[in-house]
Amino acid sequence: MEKIISKLVEFDHAGQKIVHEAEEQKRYTLAHMNDYKKQMSDQYRQRSDHRIEFFRQQAQTDTEEQREQLRREYDAKMEKLRLHFQEKGDSWVHEVVGRCIGG
Repeated sequence: MEKIISKLVEFDHAGQKIVHEAEEQKRYTLAHMNDYKKQMSDQYRQRSDHRIEFFRQQAQTDTEEQREQLRREYDAKMEKLRLHFQEKGDSWVHEVVGRCIGG
């Protein structure tokens, strides 16, 4: 009988040890799960920051290219207007003066 009780106590201690180890494993896993979630969050944030920076730079490059294209178009139009004024300016001045003085 004592042998049976001794075995039952031994099994109880072994069971308690297994439960204790399982609880330790659970605590360890939960502690590291928070670390893993933080690590994943940090990685996601870094990737997002890199993508945002990439798109910001791309938008800035596109804006600069568009601004340069508009500047070239503006300069071309201004040159065309300047040449047209050089060609027709004297006749326009005479026409305006003539209309003003009734001539």
